[in-house]
Amino acid sequence: MAFDMEIKKTGRRESIDHREEGFFMAIEREDLNCPTLSRIWHSFYDGLSIWPNHSKLIIGELTTLDKFFHTNPKCEFMPQQWPTLRNRLSDFFRDAASTDSMIYTQSD
Repeated sequence: MAFDMEIKKTGRRESIDHREEGFFMAIEREDLNCPTLSRIWHSFYDGLSIWPNHSKLIIGELTTLDKFFHTNPKCEFMPQQWPTLRNRLSDFFRDAASTDSMIYTQSD
């Protein structure tokens, strides 16, 4: 299953594949300070909307995750391609924040 996201204003799309979802488990199990990403995880199947100010917070939370994975490289929840995923998501949320755009989500 994928978590699909779209910035309606720009038409840009991004998704989190089921193989990439592990970072959400790291947030939960390691009690990382990533409340916005945690909220997304808990609303994964609810068709959540992400406000532009939340996109800004998510960029910081991705940095928190990146630092955690850097200091814990054997973490079982780190997606195999974490650097690529981090860059994709950071760019996507940065785009939403810079264009002051809402993100609409859907999970299958």
